[in-house]
Amino acid sequence: LMQPGDTIVSSNKLYGGTITQFGKTIAKFGWDCTFVDTDDLDAVREAVNAPNSNVKCLWAESLANPGGSISDIAGLSSIAK
Repeated sequence: LMQPGDTIVSSNKLYGGTITQFGKTIAKFGWDCTFVDTDDLDAVREAVNAPNSNVKCLWAESLANPGGSISDIAGLSSIAK
């Protein structure tokens, strides 16, 4: 699914360990991660459609930990298509 140079667009409302994995560890594979507020679908759309971003994955927790924010799965899905 992912190759060096590919990008993950991720929610910025994640468990701390996941943020560390996406922010640091995945760089070892040559992947990049852009963190956005997934409650702001325009920001998500902008990140997904950013020039030269090569987005292959959109990541959000259905119920964010911590905080309990509920992701708009239908809205995110429409952007991912």
